[in-house]
Amino acid sequence: MEYSMKINTNKFLKRTSHLPIAYTGLSLGFGGIGNCLSLLFNNFNNSNFNASWISYITIFLVIFILLVITIRNCCHPKLLKWELKEQMMVSLLPTYCMSFMLVAGFIASFDSYMYSSSQIIGSILLIIAVGFHFVILGYFIFSVYKHNFKIKNDLVYGSYYVPPIGLIVACTVANNFSLIPNEFFQFIWYFGFISYVLMFLFVTYFMLFKNKPEESRYASIAVWFAPINLVPSGFIKVFMWITESNYSQTYIFTLFILTTIWGFVFSSLLYIYIFRTFKNYKFNPVFCSMTFPSAIGATSMVLTAGQYRKLATNILDTNSISYQFFNSGQWIFGIAGFIFSIVSFLIISYILVRMFILGYKILFTNLKDNETHPCYLSK
Repeated sequence: MEYSMKINTNKFLKRTSHLPIAYTGLSLGFGGIGNCLSLLFNNFNNSNFNASWISYITIFLVIFILLVITIRNCCHPKLLKWELKEQMMVSLLPTYCMSFMLVAGFIASFDSYMYSSSQIIGSILLIIAVGFHFVILGYFIFSVYKHNFKIKNDLVYGSYYVPPIGLIVACTVANNFSLIPNEFFQFIWYFGFISYVLMFLFVTYFMLFKNKPEESRYASIAVWFAPINLVPSGFIKVFMWITESNYSQTYIFTLFILTTIWGFVFSSLLYIYIFRTFKNYKFNPVFCSMTFPSAIGATSMVLTAGQYRKLATNILDTNSISYQFFNSGQWIFGIAGFIFSIVSFLIISYILVRMFILGYKILFTNLKDNETHPCYLSK
């Protein structure tokens, strides 16, 4: 009996090598849409209905996925090393750290007292996640760009945004932390925003004119749509000191308005792209790349609607142009946020079910028992 259990355990651990790293992208997207729906129902209803339980369910699923992938990484270090050398894989690895940032924010939200156990544990986990993210970013820059990257021959993926700009995910949970100074999150936001500005033209040019990814990786283009919504989402969470009077500062006003409007445009285009991808391409794990862009697009609209409502409430003159602008904006972005949230939830839930079925087949059937991962074939 003990021998049989040992064999089954070894077989299970061996099978984890066939789990794609795309599961971490799925965990990030599912955790993101859970937070989005919780925020949507808590902020825009007039009843005592508490929707926080939605984020509880999604975060526990995120933790489960992260646990399985952590077991995979610990049991197969050669696989992790192989992924660090593969261009697209190394650009997706930070989603593992980004998912832990969401978990850290969830833990810290239990108690706002600075020195409570939840604040201490959440803060430590966040710092570790951010630290590992920077390590992967450094490896991405060093390995991909300096040694392997040849502009004429290699593809440029939308996922190249993930290592430098994905750090802003930490900013989306910033208001849950009382132990970590806000300047820490502001630094991360500026780092991500500047990285996006510097990379946008380069990545966009190569994706549009220089190369086309193979069919199995076509869905990864969705990541290109994520930063324009992640930037304002992090901005709203980190720079909560902004009030109506601060909007007299032209650069702040321009940054906030332009990014939110562009976010609306990009989100609309993203959903068109997603439906086109579902229609024209066979489902594969890379479809997980579409989950977080979809979730953060909806989140950005919900946060923007809430911020516009706050600004409109602070304006006493209801006949002023400023009031009319922000009041109209809260309704436009509020409706868009509701629609995008529901659509995103359906998209992400479908991908989640398909990926859980795939994971079950990999771990509990002999689907891939006769296959050897490429990392063990290479020297």
